[in-house]
Amino acid sequence: MSLYCHQRILMYTRFQFDDKYYHDDPADGGERAAIDLRAAVRQHLQSIGGGLAGLPIMVKAFASGEGLAYLLSKAGIASQGQSQDVVSRFTRGFSQADDMFDFVLVGKGKDRADHKLMGKSP
Repeated sequence: MSLYCHQRILMYTRFQFDDKYYHDDPADGGERAAIDLRAAVRQHLQSIGGGLAGLPIMVKAFASGEGLAYLLSKAGIASQGQSQDVVSRFTRGFSQADDMFDFVLVGKGKDRADHKLMGKSP
C-alpha cells in the first residue's frame, strides 16, 4: 500500500529478510540488509519517475523480537541459545546503517508489529 503526500511517499509492506543477512556477523548483515533495502526502494522510485528518486528514504521496520528469534532458530539459521543475540545484533546493524532507518522490536505477540505499524493499541 502506498500513500503519496507533499514530497513524501508512505509505503506499508510486510517483508522478511533473506537468510543470507543473518549468517556470519548479524550486525554486518543488518547493515547490508538496510543498504540493499534502500537501493531497492530507490530503484522502485526511479521506475515510477517524476523526480521521486531524489526524496529521502525513511524506513521503520517492526518485528516481534521473540518471534523473529524463534523463526531463526526453527529455520536453523541460529541456535536457540544464540537467536536472541542474532536478532539484537541484526537490528542494531540495520538501525545504524542509515540515520533514517530504525528497526523496532515490539515485544511478544504476532499482531504487535501490525498494531504498531497501523498505530493501534493491542
